[in-house]
Amino acid sequence: MKTTNGIVDVEAALSSIGGDNIPSNVMEVIEGGLPALSALESFVTGLEISEDVSYVFRSQTLSVII
Repeated sequence: MKTTNGIVDVEAALSSIGGDNIPSNVMEVIEGGLPALSALESFVTGLEISEDVSYVFRSQTLSVII
């Protein structure tokens, strides 16, 4: 999920800190509707976003390989 602080790897964040009933992929969000989207937004908003967490990718560290 893209945030102002970088791109959050939700599955990695869930593996790292845990969470109940948090959708980890697009299909789970689609199938779960607004409650799933709300749970995902709350989870991501509550994450610690610091330089040393492994589940956040900064835009300056990403590149496209073709």
